[in-house]
Amino acid sequence: MAFIFYDTETTGTAPAFDQILQFAAIQTDEQLNEIATIDTRCRILPWVVPSPKALLVTGVRPAALLSAARSHLEMISQIRHWLLDRSPAVLIGHNSIKFDETMLRQAFYQTLHPVYLTNTNGNRRGDTMRLAQAVAIFQPGSIAVPVSAKGRPAFKLGDLARANGIDFTEEEAHDALADVRATVALARLLRDRAPAIWEQMLINAAKHGAIEFMKSKTAFCLGEVRFGTLSSSVVTAVALNPGNSGQMAVFDLAYRPDAYLDRSVEDLVEVMNGPEPAIRVVAANNQPIIVDTRIGHALIDASAFGRETLTEHALQIRAADTFRQRVAQALMLRFEAKEPSAYAEQRIYDGFPHRADERLMQQFHQADWAEQHGLCGRLDDLRYAEFGLKLLYAERPDALPPDARHDIERHIRERLLAEGDDVPWLTLAGALAAVAALRADGEDPGLLDEIEQFVQQMRHRVLSTAA
Repeated sequence: MAFIFYDTETTGTAPAFDQILQFAAIQTDEQLNEIATIDTRCRILPWVVPSPKALLVTGVRPAALLSAARSHLEMISQIRHWLLDRSPAVLIGHNSIKFDETMLRQAFYQTLHPVYLTNTNGNRRGDTMRLAQAVAIFQPGSIAVPVSAKGRPAFKLGDLARANGIDFTEEEAHDALADVRATVALARLLRDRAPAIWEQMLINAAKHGAIEFMKSKTAFCLGEVRFGTLSSSVVTAVALNPGNSGQMAVFDLAYRPDAYLDRSVEDLVEVMNGPEPAIRVVAANNQPIIVDTRIGHALIDASAFGRETLTEHALQIRAADTFRQRVAQALMLRFEAKEPSAYAEQRIYDGFPHRADERLMQQFHQADWAEQHGLCGRLDDLRYAEFGLKLLYAERPDALPPDARHDIERHIRERLLAEGDDVPWLTLAGALAAVAALRADGEDPGLLDEIEQFVQQMRHRVLSTAA
């Protein structure tokens, strides 16, 4: 299977309300030899305020936010077609599962495209940060892991690259294509230094692969990173969450099963949610750090119980059918149901669109501007109706009836001019306050002046729509 390594540069770190500005990817063959490359950028959306800190980090000049050749919709459609043309593949980034993939899913969602591209069509999803953490936990010394100022292992791409002799300068960092090239080089290093872990983590890159591995092993080793601290344990699978097939509860075999087998569902919920780590939850769809005991043999050798006792604990758990059923129930009750968000952007996982809406969204991308407004009005799911109208406003506001255009402009004004810190997006006032704080910290005054001017121009444009 081929690999696709990718990275994004964005306006900020709030996936629901920020946007991708640059996307780069490199397709490789199974030996990690480069086959094809994409590097694309887009203009900023009219309702998105760029984070001043993000612009400082990436070095993007504010003028570039308006001068890119492609619109956001054009770029996301280009990315989607490029990825689909090269599927199936293993899609890998660095810290991508937590961030870049989330940004990509939001971009697909808000442009009326199917969301789950990275783990459908035969695709798998991986992360070189997780791979590096797995190697650091189960094969320490195979790679150099730098230490942060707080004395914790540092797994940022630039830190890992430079510590392991990968040519990657600060000037190159935070350009998407440069980051991708460093990610490919890091992947080659991890594969060559720890081939068994590399192969296991490729299995874990698919949800079904991780689940089948956990089910098939009497015991296996789990690696975790909590608050920057690496840890490992020998565990056995207990039960899948009936309401979420990507969650597997595991039992830490360093604990005596007899102390837990008769506990009620409510007690088991407290165990899972509390500091007592006897029962933990593995996200099978997030490339978990799980390996065979042959890889984690040092962990077993260091156990206070010994291999035979650990095996006895595992067999005891796996034979306790009633206990496993209660654990499955507890998994479903771990968290109270939340009220749906008031904002469509945060309701990405509030259900799939039904078939009729899927067909209308496909037609939206094939229709001319004059037809798209009518298609938005036929969408039953109000999330997609809202996104469709905003897309049309961003692409061709003249194609909207005056009342619809005015409604969207009012929506944008209310968003960007909102006061206070209780909204989940960056407002114009928030951006200006961030500029002031960064200036007080001694950051680049010239770039900060450009950013402040850009934000003030945004404010002027927004206010002018009310006239």
